[in-house]
Amino acid sequence: MTARHPGLHYDSKRGLWVATVDLPRGANGERRRLRRTSRHQGRAERLLAEMRAEAAAGTVAATTSPTVQEWLAWWLQHVAATRLKPSTYANYRSAIHRTLIPSIGHLRLDRLTTDDVEKMHAFVTSRGVGAATARYAHAALRKALHDAVARGRIRQNPAALIEAPPPQRTTRTALSVAEAQRILEVTAGDRLAARWALALVLGVRRGEAIGLALDSVEPDRAHISWQLQRLRMRHGCSPRPRVDGTWPCGLRRPGSCPLTTADIHNPELESRHLEGLFGLLVGSGTRGGS
Repeated sequence: MTARHPGLHYDSKRGLWVATVDLPRGANGERRRLRRTSRHQGRAERLLAEMRAEAAAGTVAATTSPTVQEWLAWWLQHVAATRLKPSTYANYRSAIHRTLIPSIGHLRLDRLTTDDVEKMHAFVTSRGVGAATARYAHAALRKALHDAVARGRIRQNPAALIEAPPPQRTTRTALSVAEAQRILEVTAGDRLAARWALALVLGVRRGEAIGLALDSVEPDRAHISWQLQRLRMRHGCSPRPRVDGTWPCGLRRPGSCPLTTADIHNPELESRHLEGLFGLLVGSGTRGGS
């Protein structure tokens, strides 16, 4: 097919008409283009005319793809903070700042490939960190790129096309009945005796055992829905500090503020602040044991 207008061409591989308008170079000299597509030539010609009018009027926003670092920073603030649990958010944020940004943060988001993802894996391995760190980095990248696809920033998710680094294999042995009984005997007088008994009987995780509230215990059943977690806290005495950087409560750390509150943006999560940076958070599900 032949285009009748400069700036319009037919992409035979995708079966699309592509309209392109060159924009003034950006502040750092990078080349910028506005591009739109349509399956119909007439529609593409109208899009081209509209884009040229926008460019002439100076109403076109910058269209250069963000870098991986820029996208991850935006995703952390606007998506992850409102959807993830505090502990998951903290792990993803750590993986992004310690692994993803140093290894692939400089690359353009729309040019990221599976080879780049594998280079990120190699970067983690070269630092001698554990397999869990590598898997968190892969999971954070995969989730962030999934949302980039959903928002039309990239066409496919390269992190979803390859497997995450394999988990580190560990050998675990179960306690014998005699060993379990011995633990109960030794901890009988400890203030956390109930915590140890609960862990042995139900096999729950540490945070779930410590987070078990008295009102969740029935004569023959325990409803385990709360988990002890290290929470991100914020000052409750004021939405923001004073001009000089101090807070109305007179304390610097959010966890020390008398009106401190959990910095949780996900409205579906319920929390109870205990002390300092620790609190109870509703778990992903409710388990029970008899």
